[in-house]
Amino acid sequence: MKMLLVTLATLWSVLGQECGCTSDEVCCKDESGYECCIVQSTMCVPASYPYTSRCCPKWTVGCTGGSVGCCDPAQTWQRLLEPYTAATAGHPRAAAPASLPADGAMRAYALVVAGFTPGLTSYEIALNGTVTRKTPVSGPVAAWYRGFYGESTRLFAWDAARYQFYFADSNGTDPGAPVVFYTLDAVSGGSTATVLKGTSGYPVGFAYHPETNEFFFSVARGAAFEYYAVEVVSRLLRTVGGLERGPGEAGAAFYAGYMTETTAAGGMVRVGFLGYALGFNGSGVGVAAVAAGGALQATWHAAAAPPEAYWLWTAARETGTDDFFSLAPSAAGTHSFAVLNWTLAAGAPQPRVVGSFTNAHPPGTALGPLGYVASDVLSGTFASIVLQKNELSDSWAVAVYDAATGAVRESALSPPIALAKGDAVSGFGLAAHEGTSLKTVNRRL
Repeated sequence: MKMLLVTLATLWSVLGQECGCTSDEVCCKDESGYECCIVQSTMCVPASYPYTSRCCPKWTVGCTGGSVGCCDPAQTWQRLLEPYTAATAGHPRAAAPASLPADGAMRAYALVVAGFTPGLTSYEIALNGTVTRKTPVSGPVAAWYRGFYGESTRLFAWDAARYQFYFADSNGTDPGAPVVFYTLDAVSGGSTATVLKGTSGYPVGFAYHPETNEFFFSVARGAAFEYYAVEVVSRLLRTVGGLERGPGEAGAAFYAGYMTETTAAGGMVRVGFLGYALGFNGSGVGVAAVAAGGALQATWHAAAAPPEAYWLWTAARETGTDDFFSLAPSAAGTHSFAVLNWTLAAGAPQPRVVGSFTNAHPPGTALGPLGYVASDVLSGTFASIVLQKNELSDSWAVAVYDAATGAVRESALSPPIALAKGDAVSGFGLAAHEGTSLKTVNRRL
């Protein structure tokens, strides 16, 4: 095994040098040219019409749809939308209220990649858009991110009780290296890294389960996924089980490891499509959960978007329930995001539009949408960090929906976060706020 790993490392070095890439890059080329893929975060996907060979994030799959042909089975991040229409969105919009019930009780935390000065920064944001704290990330997570060279990450999981982000990764240049569990304190910017002995491979999906204080993640191993759970305080690791992927995309288990949320009972959830080989095939929600006999079982709940919207782009669950809220582009107008509510309590979800924003969009390029939007829900308040499209320049904003009143409000961040090419969101979450400052001693440690 050791000789095999050395051989693979040597192969990466040779492939990188072939195109003039560095030692931590691999050459990705076809007859049209080449590009250098960062080994830590990306992989080379062969050409497939209409795309040339390309560097896709390791947590995605090569596909034949979207702005760049790299699909994330956990949630949408680059799906193309139809051209804008002159019609307004299909859901009525109430006047934005000056205040919402949660304004004084909550703060949002956004983790952002800054393109001008590569690094991760944590922002504390009032729900009216006022940025109240800016903290650079330090420690092991900062060191880990240097291997991304300013590229965007996937979305990290959020723990509202501890004001922390969680994620898992492995050493991209060493296929046999164990998975590392990272924590990031949104208030201080400090971070930790815990090597999870007995694991190996690349974690393709992860999510946090607040009911048990466990961080779930899955590793793809050949034709199967292996699932694990880490208790976030003790860092104790347990094996949840294995799941055979099956012969192809038509099966519920094929992408089941690409999770983005959990159910109240500890099931692992993805929102997106059943298949991606021929575009975006079969919208729905996938769940991998331990069945009555103790074995993992994957279920695909086929579901259609309501007429007013596209399919779900995000998923956030109210703790203690199976009540979910999501963003989805409106079907008409400028495709500004709508808020959808759905549940898994009765099986297949039936999302319904409950609110609509005027100017809330995913980030993107001239090719179309490209980049994550992140959402969270806490005590009936659903919020997201989104992009507002303006005549002169785009800007980040906080979009908020109050489930009790149906009120919606979107507020540009003030002072604004400098938006550069490459800026992206790595995480977002809501947490309780006491008075004018956080009483960190009251956080659950």
